[in-house]
Amino acid sequence: MNPVLTILIPTYRNPQVLQHCLHSLLLNTEFPYKIVVLNNDPNPAMGAYLEKLIASLSFPHIKVRHLGGNKGWMGALNAGMEDVDTPLVCCLNDDVVFIPGQREFWRKLCHLFGDDRVAAVGPSSNYVMGSQSIFFPNLAPAFQAKFLIGFCMVLRTDRLREVGCWDENLPGGDDLDLSIRLRKKGYDLICQREAYLHHIGSLTGNAVHQGYWNSDLQTDRSNNALIRKHGLKAWYELVNGDMMDLALSNPEVNEMRDRESNWVKEHTPATGKGVAVGSGAKRIGKELCIDIARPGDHGAGGRKFEGATNDMTGDACDIPLQDSTVDYLLGLHIFEHLLDPVAVLDEWKRVIKPGGRVVIVCPNHNRLNTMMIDYTHLHAFTPESMVKLLCACGWDADHLEEFAVGTFGVVAYPRKEINVGLAEAAGG
Repeated sequence: MNPVLTILIPTYRNPQVLQHCLHSLLLNTEFPYKIVVLNNDPNPAMGAYLEKLIASLSFPHIKVRHLGGNKGWMGALNAGMEDVDTPLVCCLNDDVVFIPGQREFWRKLCHLFGDDRVAAVGPSSNYVMGSQSIFFPNLAPAFQAKFLIGFCMVLRTDRLREVGCWDENLPGGDDLDLSIRLRKKGYDLICQREAYLHHIGSLTGNAVHQGYWNSDLQTDRSNNALIRKHGLKAWYELVNGDMMDLALSNPEVNEMRDRESNWVKEHTPATGKGVAVGSGAKRIGKELCIDIARPGDHGAGGRKFEGATNDMTGDACDIPLQDSTVDYLLGLHIFEHLLDPVAVLDEWKRVIKPGGRVVIVCPNHNRLNTMMIDYTHLHAFTPESMVKLLCACGWDADHLEEFAVGTFGVVAYPRKEINVGLAEAAGG
């Protein structure tokens, strides 16, 4: 598979740290990426060391670009753009460590680019300012941020080139500057807190600019440069607006999550008898909640750490209801946990009235390796494979919708002719 992400790593006299970064990157993450190490050290001995290090990794999609001198962070990244021929590009510090258990790290970031409005996505970390810090534990899993920090920022390549890449004339705050320019173009920046990257922090800056790096003087110079370039209002909204995000951002007001929730509400009938299978306490209307766990016990599937507050105990493929007694059924984030989805669809067809419907939402394997997210996931689905399954089981699939958060929804109707258009679109 050809790479879809180019990772640019500027480095300057940090060979041991860079080695840890590269080893952890290749060992603990998995994605179709290529890596370009941008060597800012003109010393031939360092260049030879880096070439030897790269050769020892036995990774086919990695190279060193020797810049012939210290071009700084922004200059190195701009030079590295000559090697970028992928739709996505990441600027990455050399003083980061990818922790075990995050092989889906890049998928968690990159799947958000399914929304054309998204220009940049960044992870959470232990050493980072603003909404990406793990020390704000009550924030939403993913939300729009006013700015992203450049220690690890994945960008849509065409959007980055559109705004002119990195400004080498700034004394600092280059990532804040880039955030402002992208947002001025109407693009979104997303903080994806479910992806974590360990950041040692400030190694090169402290070594090269001792006493100045992260000092009040550097901060003042960077802020003044941003104000001169973008105006006081833009700078003020950037800094103080992010603090407002920290105060307000939570799962209830998370716009990206709300798009999925609003779609479910839109396609859930306002009247009639409804059943939510495997949903615990999650209701859209007044539907009956059925779960395999007994009320008060720990839930199952994606709610295995929650207490079950269902109205009735029952299995998804053995619902304790009479035939043709339900107007609609909600199957939200349950299909990926089902052992036999064919048997479940047959059972749901039994309890649904003629003309009734099922509303299904599940993770989108096109966007994310869904089997790696949760060990209780027994199946992976794409919108196309779900439509094929529904059509093969005698359901009419309609209202197919993909959400930027990495899920999709579909409405299914039993005992109708198969929707030929959707079946053909899914390759059926």
